[in-house]
Amino acid sequence: MLLVAATATVCAQDVPVQTEVPVVNCTVDVFNATIEINHDDPEAVIYWRYNYYDWPDWTAWTDWKVYTEPVELQFKDNLYIIEYQVECYAVSPGKTASEVVEYSFSDTYAEFGFPQVTPPLVYANRVDNEQGLAVRIVDGLFGDSNKYPLYGDNSFLLYVAGGRYIKPEHYYYKINDSNEWIEYVGEIYLDQYGEYKIMAKTTNGNLEREVTATVVYDSTGFISQSDRTIVCDGLVYYTDEDNTASVPDYYVNYLWSMTYPIIAPLRSGNIVIPGVIHINNQNYTVKSIGCNAFDHFSGVSIPSTVTLIHVNDYDCHEGYPLLASLSVEEGNPVYDSRNNCNAVIETASNQLILGCLNTVIPETVTEIGTKAFYFCNNLASISIPASVTTIKDDAFYCGGLRKVVCHSVTPPSVESYSFYVFACFDERTTTLFVPTESLAAYQAHDKWSKFSRIVPFLGAGPGDINGDGKIAISDVTNLINQLLASGEMPAFCDVNGDGKVSIADVSTLIELLLNGN
Repeated sequence: MLLVAATATVCAQDVPVQTEVPVVNCTVDVFNATIEINHDDPEAVIYWRYNYYDWPDWTAWTDWKVYTEPVELQFKDNLYIIEYQVECYAVSPGKTASEVVEYSFSDTYAEFGFPQVTPPLVYANRVDNEQGLAVRIVDGLFGDSNKYPLYGDNSFLLYVAGGRYIKPEHYYYKINDSNEWIEYVGEIYLDQYGEYKIMAKTTNGNLEREVTATVVYDSTGFISQSDRTIVCDGLVYYTDEDNTASVPDYYVNYLWSMTYPIIAPLRSGNIVIPGVIHINNQNYTVKSIGCNAFDHFSGVSIPSTVTLIHVNDYDCHEGYPLLASLSVEEGNPVYDSRNNCNAVIETASNQLILGCLNTVIPETVTEIGTKAFYFCNNLASISIPASVTTIKDDAFYCGGLRKVVCHSVTPPSVESYSFYVFACFDERTTTLFVPTESLAAYQAHDKWSKFSRIVPFLGAGPGDINGDGKIAISDVTNLINQLLASGEMPAFCDVNGDGKVSIADVSTLIELLLNGN
C-alpha cells in the first residue's frame, strides 16, 4: 500500500508541558482514496474533524468525533474531491492530550488526483448465427490490452486528464431484473430479439465503478447506451439523450474497426453522411462532426442537419490528406458549398473552414479559417481571390504547395504565427504570384515577404500576358512574341514562376489553357 504523508503545522494551545504525549499523524492511502489517522499509543482515543473544498466554497467543519477507521474521500462527478483540511488530537489515560494538529491535502495531489478504477463499457460485438448477439464488457480506458506497466500491488495505473485510473481486477454484470451479480469471464450471448438492460461493474480492491447499458437486439443493428454509441452502415456515431447523433473523431472509428471489424470496418472512399439515422425503431438526427472525422475519406457529403463541425479546435491535428471532394447539402442553416466549390463555408461569416485538393475558393469568401487546408499535402497550388482579407493560422499547413496566386491588391492579413500561415511548405521553393501593382506591398510585408520568389501578374492571373482579364490563345501568341523580341522580359511573363522567362513558360501557359484555367 502506498502511503503519502501530508505537511503538518502545529497549532499552539495552552497545555502543560509533559514528556508523555501521544503522537498523532495523518496520511492518505492513495490507492484506496482514504484518510487514515495514526498514533503511537494503543490506549489513545483520536478526536478529529474535517472540511473539504466543494467549488466554489469550503464546506463547514464537521463536528468533533471519535476516529475509528479510515474514511473514504468524497466522490463527486466521477472524481474524488482532493482538497481537505483535517484537525485531530489524541487523548490517553494518564497522559496529557496532544495538541491539535492540522493537516492540509490540496495542491499536493491536485495535479493527478486520487485513483479510481476505470469504468466498464458494454458493447454489442457481433451477431453469431447460432448463439445470437454477442455482448462484451470491456475496460473503458484500457480495453483488453495487458501491455501497461505495473504500478504497485499488481495494479495497473494510467494518468489521464488529471486523474489516476486503475485497471479493474474483476468484471460483473446483471441482466434485466436479476438481483445477482455474475462475474464476467467472456462474451454474453443474447439469443432472442428484444431490449436488454445490462448492469456492468468493475472492481479493484474496494474501488468500483458501475454503469447501466441498454442493448437492443433486432434485425437492423444495435445500440449500446453505456456510452450511447451506434453503428450505421459500418460508421460509428455517438448519440445523446435528445436523440441527436455526432460523427466522432476518426480514431474512434479506427479503434472500433480494430475491435469489431465485422460491424464497424474502417471506411474509406466516398461517404454520404445521413441527416437522420433510423435504427432500432429510433430516429437520430446527425448534428455535429468531430475532429479529423474524415481522415481516410476521399469524398464527403455533409447533410443539412449538421450545425457544428470541429475543424480548427486545438485537438484537430491530423487534417485530411486524401480528401478530394466536399459538399454540404442545400438548406443547411450554418454551412454551404456555394458554386460547387469543394469546400465548407460558414455562411454567416463567409469564412472557408474546410478545404480539400480540388477546392476553388469562391470570390465571396472573405476569410480562410484556421487549419482550413491542414495537412492537405497533395495540394500543389491554390488561388486566393481578391475578396479574402484574412488568412488564419495554419490555414495552409500543407507540404506539397508550390504555387500560391493571391489576387488581393492589399496583402491579406495573416495572424501572429507568421511561419505557420504557410507553415509546412518551404517558401523558398514556393512561388507567390501577386497583382503587378501590389508587388512592392507584398515584398515589404513582414509575413508575405518570406516567399523568396514573388512574381507579378496582369489581369486574370499568371498567363494573362496581355492583361485583358482572361487567359486565351492570344496570350500564347503574345508570350511567344515577347520571347522573340530582344530586350528584358517583363516579370509577368514568368508564368511558371521559376524566376526566368523561357519556352517552358509557353508550355505552362498552353497547359493552363488545356486544363481550363
